[in-house]
Amino acid sequence: MASSTPQINTPTDSEAPRARSRSPAVIKRLTHTYPFINQAIQNEESCRAIWASHQTQFIYEIKALSEALIDSETANEELKRSLSTLSQQANESEAGHGELLSQNYDLTETHARVVREKDATINALSLRAPTEKIQTLRTPFHPDPLEFSGNDPKELPAFLLKLQLKLRMNHDWWTSEQERMGYVVSLLTSKAYAQIAHGINEDGSISHPNVQAIASILTTAFGDLTGIRVSGVTT
Repeated sequence: MASSTPQINTPTDSEAPRARSRSPAVIKRLTHTYPFINQAIQNEESCRAIWASHQTQFIYEIKALSEALIDSETANEELKRSLSTLSQQANESEAGHGELLSQNYDLTETHARVVREKDATINALSLRAPTEKIQTLRTPFHPDPLEFSGNDPKELPAFLLKLQLKLRMNHDWWTSEQERMGYVVSLLTSKAYAQIAHGINEDGSISHPNVQAIASILTTAFGDLTGIRVSGVTT
């Protein structure tokens, strides 16, 4: 029995899909690699003619094209995974860069703080050294006499005696007669202060000649009961 040529069912003109425009590169590749397929996709007549005359080669090209498409899909998936890996690495690199920036900022702040603390320490030491040197040369503290108000004149002898002792024991605590008079004036209140107030200027300076002059005013005002002579620096 003679074998009949297999028939291929193709859609009618109304059902056939519209041919899509293809780039020259795609057309060239199809023409070179799949010549029968390239002719068959031109129109229905070409497809029927190729199927009738070159069925075996046509089927072979279809299988080859199918395998190529599968390989292309596999390669596309590989490309997607590679892009995903690269994207993840880029994100990790960016995060690492941010962490390095943060660490650099912390180190910069730490360095700046250390420099500030060092400068503050040096400044404190430079200010403290002269004071400590002066303090090592001062005599030990001697108790201050109690304030004298003049309300009870009998307290004057004890006040002048303790004042004399204070000025002698801590003689190097004052560098001028103005400072010594200032110390004496700070111990006077009420009536006693009123007696010497005329010698206190608005700028804080004292116009009395010396400590002995202030003591003389006090003994005149409240009675010379002891004959104690007080001077700024006693020997």
